[in-house]
Amino acid sequence: MADYTELAFDFNVQATDDAGQSTEQLGVLRVWNSVMAPAGMIASWPGEGDAKDIVGNHHGVVSGETSFTPAKVGKGFTFKSNDDRLSIPHDPSFDMDAGGFTAEFWMRGSKDQPSGLIRSS
Repeated sequence: MADYTELAFDFNVQATDDAGQSTEQLGVLRVWNSVMAPAGMIASWPGEGDAKDIVGNHHGVVSGETSFTPAKVGKGFTFKSNDDRLSIPHDPSFDMDAGGFTAEFWMRGSKDQPSGLIRSS
């Protein structure tokens, strides 16, 4: 499984016509360099238009009006109401033991953020 790191490069483009008139434009090229996922990672759902786990076989199911919109890298899940969700089936590998666990996600909240961000059942 690959994760991504963003690299940005500034560049100038100058164009000159036959009459010698020229113009210059500054631009930024953004490149995402893939890096390997940390050892021991058991699941990852990037939200690239579906709820597939790209590390294992823990595919999720979206419900409500969950959609996929441009994100920091590729696409991401968009949840607009309390009925929108990503449900992931139980798997023993998700059981927490005395040693603890780590969960990581990127999130951009909105003014009308639904309540109950994370639920277990």
